[in-house]
Amino acid sequence: MAFDTDPKRVAQGRSAGHQVLYGDIADPELLAAAHAERASLIVITVDRSATALRAVSALRGACPQVPIIARARDLEASAQLLDAGATHAYPEAIEASLRLGATALRMLHVPGDDIDLILQGVRDWGYLPVVEEKQEPGP
Repeated sequence: MAFDTDPKRVAQGRSAGHQVLYGDIADPELLAAAHAERASLIVITVDRSATALRAVSALRGACPQVPIIARARDLEASAQLLDAGATHAYPEAIEASLRLGATALRMLHVPGDDIDLILQGVRDWGYLPVVEEKQEPGP
């Protein structure tokens, strides 16, 4: 089941045979009507940080037992979503950069297992290697 506040996307999803409903996922009445507490997993893909944060907060209050995976623009937004109760929040800017780096390494014939270890290491450390590198003073 998916919710969207854009009528065009709702119509597109429905015409493709998907269960897409019009509504704001942060609306407590909508969450109750949709029985969000019965969900196995909730995925938030909202592009606006404030809306995603509102949705995670509402969902966490309405169904504390349901895991929530959220999309975040950056590490700051990711931290806010995690603080609000998201189980996982993935910073899209860093993830895109990791994918670009992985492609570059593959083109340089670095073994795939080595690339996977590097990427997983960055993720396992909560992107700390990226944050530390970013905060170092420039030349």
